[in-house]
Amino acid sequence: MSSEYATSAEGWGQFNAGVHEFQQFEGKANPPPILKVKCINTKKNPVFEITRISPEGKSACLSLDRKTFQLSTKAVPDPTGAPSQVGEIINGHGIMGVIRLGDDKPPGSSSSASETRVAEAYLVMITKAIPVAVLHSRTVYGVTGATLIPVSTPFTSTDWSRSVQARSLIRNIQKYIETAGFYFSESTLELPNSTKQSFAGDASPAFSLYCHSQGSISSSAGKKAAQTPVQNIHGWGAVNMDFMWNAHMVQDFKVANCMGWVTPVIQGCVVGGILPGYGAKLHTSLVSRRSRHRAGSRTTDRGINSNGQTANFVETEVIIQRPEKQEFCSYVVVRGSAPLFWDDRGGVLVGTKPTPLNKPKSPEAQDALSKHFSALTNLYNSFCVLSLLDPRNDECLLKETMEKAIQIQTEQQPGASNRPSEYVHMDSNAIKFKRYSEFVSAVEGSLLGRSRALGCFHFKAGTVKQKQHGVIRVNCLDCVNRTNLSQSAICQFVVPVLFEALGLASVNVAEAELKPEGNERVFESKLRECWVLNGDNISRQYCGTRGASALYSNDTKGKGVSDMIGEAKKHMTRLYVNKRDDGGRSIAQEMFLGSQFGLSWECDMRKRLLMHQWNQFVQYDMLRVLVCTWNCNGQIIGEKEDISSWIKPQLADKVSPKIVVIGLQEFVPLNAANIIKGSSEDKVSGFKKMFKRESQKNAPDENVDDERLLRTTAQVEKVLGKDYSPIDKKQLVGLFLIVFVHKSIAKSIKEPEISYCSVGEFGLANKGGVGFRCRIQETTMCFLVSHLAAHMQHNAKRNEHFHSISNELAFNAKPSFWNCPVDGKTFALGHDATIWFGDLNYRIEPAARSTIRKSENCAIAKI
Repeated sequence: MSSEYATSAEGWGQFNAGVHEFQQFEGKANPPPILKVKCINTKKNPVFEITRISPEGKSACLSLDRKTFQLSTKAVPDPTGAPSQVGEIINGHGIMGVIRLGDDKPPGSSSSASETRVAEAYLVMITKAIPVAVLHSRTVYGVTGATLIPVSTPFTSTDWSRSVQARSLIRNIQKYIETAGFYFSESTLELPNSTKQSFAGDASPAFSLYCHSQGSISSSAGKKAAQTPVQNIHGWGAVNMDFMWNAHMVQDFKVANCMGWVTPVIQGCVVGGILPGYGAKLHTSLVSRRSRHRAGSRTTDRGINSNGQTANFVETEVIIQRPEKQEFCSYVVVRGSAPLFWDDRGGVLVGTKPTPLNKPKSPEAQDALSKHFSALTNLYNSFCVLSLLDPRNDECLLKETMEKAIQIQTEQQPGASNRPSEYVHMDSNAIKFKRYSEFVSAVEGSLLGRSRALGCFHFKAGTVKQKQHGVIRVNCLDCVNRTNLSQSAICQFVVPVLFEALGLASVNVAEAELKPEGNERVFESKLRECWVLNGDNISRQYCGTRGASALYSNDTKGKGVSDMIGEAKKHMTRLYVNKRDDGGRSIAQEMFLGSQFGLSWECDMRKRLLMHQWNQFVQYDMLRVLVCTWNCNGQIIGEKEDISSWIKPQLADKVSPKIVVIGLQEFVPLNAANIIKGSSEDKVSGFKKMFKRESQKNAPDENVDDERLLRTTAQVEKVLGKDYSPIDKKQLVGLFLIVFVHKSIAKSIKEPEISYCSVGEFGLANKGGVGFRCRIQETTMCFLVSHLAAHMQHNAKRNEHFHSISNELAFNAKPSFWNCPVDGKTFALGHDATIWFGDLNYRIEPAARSTIRKSENCAIAKI
């Protein structure tokens, strides 16, 4: 059974670029827990029997009925008394849960009910693991092997599960689990009795791998239970559900009251060791926990969503433990993408800039920012925002928009608790350094005082001695290289504070140089190595390659030519992996996280019922939308003609549209200068050289396009009135799309996003499409204006343009309920409602025109 889905880490192409690197723990650690799964075919039902064996040799069983999908801690007896047939026994170390994959079809599809394909269940089992750290008396393991065991029997499996596509998907998911950097810890149910006895009279069982230490204490005390995602799970302690990557797989175990059988896993990086000079008396650990929300690659998830969740959000905790005294202290920092709706479609070689998609004062931007700040406040009490965006290059606009959004947020509710205590900008790119120590010295003035002022969390013998007062939230563009380097420096500054809390050193020792002698110095060196590994692994998980700063993050050598060549190589690999080929990694991640399919039995049962009784569960609201298109031929609409009847028609029922979408073609004259100026850099670099003189001679004033945008928008706003406001707009050479919404539904517009692509010859933007998508209540809508190839004889070219736009114009937002993303992206036709309009240039043949004229003249006899 397991061999059918077994895979190797070799031969997976670009998948290997993101293979996680584990560092095995050198001290004393417990072996991974033992779990056995065997298939028993009884006369009544085929079942899986899952057996957990404790270090003392005691066993406990859980049965899973493969027909009824029921879990039970009681053995299923054979009513006939006949001997059971025992199938293959699979050995492992933990159960992640049940993942469901399938090929569901929405209501209204052409398939009949009998042909409807439903999702199938697979039991996800950890089969290989290595110890990487000892945290709060529990060994932490890195997942290096996994298998997906099909729950469905040969009688209940579908054609889909037996298909080549299904087997490929299963192998990709398994491969992803083995290489993505997942960690789990021992359950208190599996610990030896000697270890359990050390917990007597101590709150330490609440501490766990799955939540930062101070948050564990708040959870065990029942504080903010309704506001935070932290839950206490029997056997595991405090678990932050935002960091538990298999949270969606455990619903069935939760319903059966069997959560102790599920092994929570986190993604990130865990590095542990023993501090030299203290023997086994001082354990050090660095734990990074990545959020499962907006986790997927840097080209598909950037910025914030309407729920206030940011891309690549990582909580990192540095921990020093004294196990013999039941004492430890810790310090937490966090990172996350700039909390704005923004995009950077195209990447390094395309010449596009990081572009905010909303104005700082827009209700959508402020609502999302407020939710994000509230979540930080609930988890960490207070926070300081440290921005590393470069003010001199393409990041300047993003930096200014972020600063203005935070300023507006603070001014709206002065003194509110869910606001940053401070906003700090530090231009890390301006710091010239060859060694890590030079960087630390350069940022000392900005970070040392702020990092130490927050204190640290200190726990000893069941008592909280000290609490950390807040966290520093750091972001650069991708929250990878610059962020990791800065967070490493912050934790370097806090080392004396941690040692002083443990009574091991004074905070004033060599404070000026930040290079204290003895064990503090050794610990700083060890900590720097941990941050290098942490930066590499976080970068692999988000960008697909190692961190670019890893080559010169140590103090033994400077940044030489070979380092810069290696750094450039990583950038090129990262661009290729993210844009072209990641070996199926992004699809596997989306399926593992449940973004593509319903992944629990309960969800699947509900979905089957919903497909057949759709109207009983759904309530419809009427929404009137007005879509207008005009080929302007280079003119500004509304200045020479009355456009009121066009964008504000008199309707019989006098019900005004709630959304007005206007798409213009040939918004500017389509001359060579305008076409080349508005096209992507990589696609037209040769043309720019060819037409350099012509472009310089005929190029319009730089402010012409801005003036046209303002004058056009003003003409439309004048007709629509004050009840409408523009929510988004985009120009692509001659194409211009602007969307207005009525004030009555402005707050209902969620996840707004705009995208575009050019399909002209050689990639020029004289032809192409611009699309806007959003979510209104539970319905996703997309409006796409395009300008296709002209002339009667170019029908094939128009069809080609249509398919190119369909396959290339993509959005980062999550798909609708029934539609699945492709490579982590949602395309125009993957929405509940898509309106495609514009100058499509499809022509009526001359013979057909003659027929139409004859029919209009009632010359039926001549036809």
